[in-house]
Amino acid sequence: MNRPPQHHGKRGYRKTLASVLRHVEAARCGYDDALWLFYHIAGLRSRLDRAEGELQGMWLGVQMWTAANDMLQAEKASLCAKLAAWDRWEHAWVFGGDEVYPGKAGVTDPRETLDALERLALGVPEEEADDGH
Repeated sequence: MNRPPQHHGKRGYRKTLASVLRHVEAARCGYDDALWLFYHIAGLRSRLDRAEGELQGMWLGVQMWTAANDMLQAEKASLCAKLAAWDRWEHAWVFGGDEVYPGKAGVTDPRETLDALERLALGVPEEEADDGH
């Protein structure tokens, strides 16, 4: 048998429900008993509505946390892809290869900048550097 948490027992949910069921089972239908039943049934219904609202709020919280977690996972995947692009570019720079510079658009590839500085330091004209020798 599934029992509710301790605080539900302390609030008197089970005791009140058992009392209502005893009255219904005994088929008491006097005016005072009807008012008593209506009062306690309304109280139980109110408690049930509140519990359903709390449950719905908890499910909404779970959905919000799930959505936030999905968003964080997508951001993590994006950052891992950027890091992998930088690693590939760095490997190509060190060991040779053609890998697109993963930096911001409009920013010069540092390899090109270093090549230009090297040509400037050695006094090699721009035209001779472009023929691949």
